Amino acid sequence: MNLLPQIIKSLIDKSGPITFAKFMELALYHPEYGYYTSGIARIGKKGDYYTSPCVHPAFGEILGRFISRAYEIGTEQCSVLTDFAVVEMGAGKGYLALDILDSLKRNNPELYDMLTYLIIEVGTPQHEDWKITLKEHIHKIKKLDSLMT
Repeated sequence: MNLLPQIIKSLIDKSGPITFAKFMELALYHPEYGYYTSGIARIGKKGDYYTSPCVHPAFGEILGRFISRAYEIGTEQCSVLTDFAVVEMGAGKGYLALDILDSLKRNNPELYDMLTYLIIEVGTPQHEDWKITLKEHIHKIKKLDSLMT
């Protein structure tokens, strides 16, 4: 039984109105009943929803080429770039990161070598499906719980 509605109602009864951001935080990331943290999330063609990376790697390839171009512009403006980071909010199973990193490794190995791919993912360690998908690139990945860490 999902007690999240009662938890939210109790919080409102106790503290007054909550922001939409707080509501969404609870709905998505409550440790026991949140959509993403409870283990009930079904993402993909047969799930509750799917995104472009679930369908085809083309979106990640396009973003990889965009990131390469941003790097080229950066090196034109600054003769020495020693590091470069890509930040993805909510990597889920890691399909987008995989497509981007595959593209960069194939098309711009210089950038790939210096790149750090930051995954901002709220949740517990058992919900890190991206580690399986990204095993080939795991040395490029740094996971954070928020942008504030």
